[in-house]
Amino acid sequence: MAIYHFEVAPVQRSKGHSAVARAANRSGTRLHDWQTGKAHDYRRRQDVVMVKIIAPDSAPEWADDREKLWNHAELAEKRWNSQPAREIRLGLPYELTDRQRAALVLGYVRDVFVSLGMVADIGIYRPGDDGDGRNHHANILLTMRELDGEQFYRKKQREWSKIQKLIYWREQWAEYQNRALEAAGSDARVDHRSLEAQGIDRETTKHMGMAAMAMERKGKQTQLGDRNREIVEQNRTHEALVNELAAVEAEISTLPEADDTPAR
Repeated sequence: MAIYHFEVAPVQRSKGHSAVARAANRSGTRLHDWQTGKAHDYRRRQDVVMVKIIAPDSAPEWADDREKLWNHAELAEKRWNSQPAREIRLGLPYELTDRQRAALVLGYVRDVFVSLGMVADIGIYRPGDDGDGRNHHANILLTMRELDGEQFYRKKQREWSKIQKLIYWREQWAEYQNRALEAAGSDARVDHRSLEAQGIDRETTKHMGMAAMAMERKGKQTQLGDRNREIVEQNRTHEALVNELAAVEAEISTLPEADDTPAR
């Protein structure tokens, strides 16, 4: 079974986060923050494969401009502890090509997020030099409010923050990956469920003999070593799901009531 990874991380002002800074980092670009006057420059980033903004058909022209998009998103938030964006972090199948991974991510984001009215800022990245070459991944920054003409609504879309929605997004990511893997002729498959839901208790890693340990130390991957790495990742995914659900519940509890008039 291929490794599944889906993580939600809100951009939180209370923790010093900035949607403009996060977008600059994820896209490997230089963006200017209108409110602070600070420029966030990440043009030296070397692992970016592709970046793309996808907006609803009715979105204003500025939604396709990364600097304008995230500055508008920041300006729509008035509270010190607001969350101007939500980030989705995805693990991508190494069994696919770069072109196939891009098509997978774009299709998933367009169908699952943009179709609801969100604007999505997508970054796809190659593995770092310090791993085993399989850590292809993507980050998607999502707006938290719907657009009404040239402005964001004052009222956040609460439906986007419900736990049921998160569970559905996770499920869909598994389905989209498995369809892409099947179309590519790969036998690999992913499962979005937690270990408990799959009928699997939290696993401990397997004992490795001296021969296997010696090979791993020399940089030679073994079957036992691969299995242990898979167990560690599955356990991490289980913990991440619990943390994501708690984060979404906390986010819902802090959303203010407001009217439906556009932010000005």
